[in-house]
Amino acid sequence: MEKNAAGRHFKLYPTVHARQTRAPCLCPAKNLNKRPKPFHLSFNSPRLHSPPVTHPRETKMAQNDDPQWPDHLPWNVNLFLSALSFSFDVTRRSNGTVNRFLMNFFDLRTSPSKKPINGVKTTDITIDKARNLWFRLYTPTTTTDDGAGTGLPVIFFFHGGGFAFMAPSSKPFDELCYGLARELSAIIISVNYRLAPEHRWPSEYEDGFDTLKFIDTTNIEGFSGKANLKQCFIAGDSAGGNVVHHVALKASEHEFSNLKLIGNISIQPFFGGEERTESELRLTRAPFVTMERADWMWKAFLPQGSNRDHPAANVFGPNSVIF
Repeated sequence: MEKNAAGRHFKLYPTVHARQTRAPCLCPAKNLNKRPKPFHLSFNSPRLHSPPVTHPRETKMAQNDDPQWPDHLPWNVNLFLSALSFSFDVTRRSNGTVNRFLMNFFDLRTSPSKKPINGVKTTDITIDKARNLWFRLYTPTTTTDDGAGTGLPVIFFFHGGGFAFMAPSSKPFDELCYGLARELSAIIISVNYRLAPEHRWPSEYEDGFDTLKFIDTTNIEGFSGKANLKQCFIAGDSAGGNVVHHVALKASEHEFSNLKLIGNISIQPFFGGEERTESELRLTRAPFVTMERADWMWKAFLPQGSNRDHPAANVFGPNSVIF
């Protein structure tokens, strides 16, 4: 156990690949309704990358014989990563656009089920039809509250996909949220935010923040009586982890009526920067998350003319907002 600057204890989790600490991940702020201090923990994943730039270490790293990926992954994991990589590559165009029609053949979607599946029922709720802003609500049916009569904790979840792909109804994320709701005995709100490149920064952050405000002020049948809005978390993986960070910053400046955010959970959050990290230069043959693919994602998401030191990408960089 270690202590942070505020004297609170936290646990560091080991990972396969270390990375520089420029990207925040787990944000144990005591009260996120107040402006948080810039203290963050990270699950330390290799950053999603971008086209390589000339660097004096690059040739040396390219000749490095370090393993690029575990040699003995289960066959189904390897197959999934290969299929995911292929689907991304054939649907993204060199001009920064996405072939949505073609992607529909790869991105299998699911429907909500009011009939419980393994103890969890789901409902899709629309916030703003004009911008296709909606969320899938996962409610456990095998428990009623936390045992003290205060209701179930609420987790807002933002899916990954490089800001440009996937949705709450995408099969992998739907199954993940079913599992979170069941295993954590928590209500999951999986947000369908707008996607790049049709909707660039800051659309994704605005949609996430508007979802928080919607839950704060709206009475939802089957939800309001079961949820403990004083025990809310924001969670997300990859690009969703990036959204988590920026939505939390927006939320810290807003006075909610009922909702209280007490923590962030960012899983391998997608951050970047013009300066390459050691792992980016070394892991040149890592599957799926290559520098070329990641750079395409930043190009599709960030404002035209921006680079990876934009504050949306490089949160500790030269253009970042200091609190």
